[in-house]
Parts: sequence; C-alpha cells; structure tokens
Amino acid sequence: MCGWSRIQTFAANKIPFPSAKSKRKFFCKNIEKMRHWSILQYMYSKPPTSPVSPFCGPIRALFLFLALAWPLSLPAQAPQGTGQATLTTLEEVMERYKEANGGKENLEFVNSLRVFGTMEEDGIIYDIVMVKKRPNRKRIALRHLQNSLVMGFDGQRSWRAFEHHGMLVGFELLEGIEAMRFEQDVEFDGPLLSGSRDGQEVRLARTERIGRVEFYVAEIVRPDERTEVFIDARNFREHKTVLFRNDEEGNPVRIESRLSNYQQVGGIWVAMLVERFVDGNLTTRIRLDRAEVNPGIFDSFFEMPSAPEGS
Repeated sequence: MCGWSRIQTFAANKIPFPSAKSKRKFFCKNIEKMRHWSILQYMYSKPPTSPVSPFCGPIRALFLFLALAWPLSLPAQAPQGTGQATLTTLEEVMERYKEANGGKENLEFVNSLRVFGTMEEDGIIYDIVMVKKRPNRKRIALRHLQNSLVMGFDGQRSWRAFEHHGMLVGFELLEGIEAMRFEQDVEFDGPLLSGSRDGQEVRLARTERIGRVEFYVAEIVRPDERTEVFIDARNFREHKTVLFRNDEEGNPVRIESRLSNYQQVGGIWVAMLVERFVDGNLTTRIRLDRAEVNPGIFDSFFEMPSAPEGS
C-alpha cells in the first residue's frame, strides 16, 4: 500500500497511527541522518502534554503569544495614562484598554493577522508563521530543517499535520486535553476582551509597582490554570503575562512571557520580541520579522489538510 493510501486509510477508518518505530521507517527512511531529534520525537510519537517538554514547550509558548501578546496594542495617537493606577474595576481598565487600541471600530477593522518570525529554544531555531482570523480561527506552522509541524483550529475542531521536505506525511485530529488547551484561547481578541464565560473568569486582581512603573494586574482563571496579565498604567500595553499551572506530574510551574520591542504595523503596535521564562529561567525567545494586518485569508486555510485524490 502506498504512503498516501495508508494515510487515507488511517483517517477514514480512524485507525491509530503506527507506532513510533514503524512511523520512523515508513515516513522517513533516512531519519538517522537527521541531526536534531526533538522535533522528530514529537512528530513520530505521541507528544507529552507538559508545558516544559522538549517540543510542547515551543508550542505552548506560541499558544500564550497568540492568546495574550498579539498586536492589539497602542495606536500612534492613542491617549496616554497618568502613570498612576487609579482605576478600581476591570470594566474601567478594559475601557481604557480598548481606547488605547483606537476604540471598538479600530479593533473590529482588524479581521485577520499573520506574523512571521523565529523561535529559539534549547539552541535550536525554528521558523514560525502564526495566523489568526475572526472570530476564532488560528493556524501555527513550526519548521526546522526539512520537517514541519502545522496545527490549526477551523472553528469546530483542532488538528495537526506533519510535513517532510514540503510533503504531507501525516495528519490527525487533536483530542482530549491537547484539543482543550489548543482551543482555550481561540478568540481573536484574546481572553481579556472576551471576558468571563463558562470555564473562564476574568477579574482585576490588584495593582502592582515594578520599579517606578505601576501596573494593573488582571487575572484569567480557568479550572486547571491561572494567568496574570500586567497592563502598564501609562499606555495600557501588555508588559508581561505569568501563567501558573501544574505539570503532568502535579508539580507547580510558573511560566512568564515578557513583551518588548513594540513596532507599528498597519496602525497597530506589535510586540516583536517575546521572551519566555519557566520558573525564572529563560527557555524561549520569539522574534518577529514582520506582521501583516488583514492579509486576505480564506476560512479553508484553517481546515485540516487531506491527501490528494488518486494518490
């Protein structure tokens, strides 16, 4: 049976993908020539769910970036705050947050976003392309050498696909906790503007001074994790996010993402650098090369790929 026929059979009959050993032999006969194993281990075996695992770490960093650090930030002429955190309710902070983004009309004008860049983790540099479209579609592509991992949400279901030398070699739907975590932050504007809903509570926790700068700290609380978002009281930009959760062994983990190097793109400001710290240690750097506002992307772009007919 040819490669495409086997993939079609797996998908059509919901047969589990082959074991790691058989997949290595089937999908990549020359796998022993590859120098870096972290991406291959993820592609050819069931990935762990821990946010600090070798390849789920970069993916989780992307999830956080897409959810909390996407460039809905201060336009060029946006009003500045006093620098003092005097607001007392989440509603007041969110109104200023929207105002700093140019208001409701400016937010609604941005229908889709696409960013290109690199991610560095454990000395390995991955090329990344991340796309989001209203109301809740997203797609992430992560590439290293000849191998690519693509993950997406089409509005109803999440999936991942594997490519080798640009050729699709496997695809499958995400299930269980993987699907839940990938779909947690699919809202285009992110959880702060989406607000509280089933399984998610958004609240203003406190104000905090770091050095000479005061911040509003908003909390996003979910059953299995809690995220703090630090909003600068001077310009209402997001300064950093801090995620608290347990790993798969039940140990508490603190994941901090720091946003910097804002640049203006199409009337909005983009954080071109995101640094990720796990328990205080720098683990990941995401550098954006460019960003595109409303690039004109069809909904079909977010659908799970399929094998070509007759293959």
